[in-house]
Amino acid sequence: MSGETKELYKRTWQAILSNEIYSENLRQKLNNKPLYKVWDAFQKSEISGVEIADIDSFRDLLNRNRVYPSEKQLVDLVSKYDKNHDGAVSYRDFEREVSPRSPRGRGYGY
Repeated sequence: MSGETKELYKRTWQAILSNEIYSENLRQKLNNKPLYKVWDAFQKSEISGVEIADIDSFRDLLNRNRVYPSEKQLVDLVSKYDKNHDGAVSYRDFEREVSPRSPRGRGYGY
């Protein structure tokens, strides 16, 4: 492996770790809000009328919040949430993605 390849590999892992730390800290902050409930967030985000969200629902949600992902970014986002790859995001899928993954109240400290 060349020096350049090693450096790119290292930077890739640093970016992945940094992103996960940031995401987990956000999940922890949300979870620590006294009135925050994942079910309410799922319903109020209006990505679901029947507890299932599809790619168009995610596009509408993001666009309403002035986020305009490319089609590929949108497909990648939905596939990250859609654990059983049925083309829809259920409440259970949504809950898994937005709930903290480290022990309660213990983010990564950044």
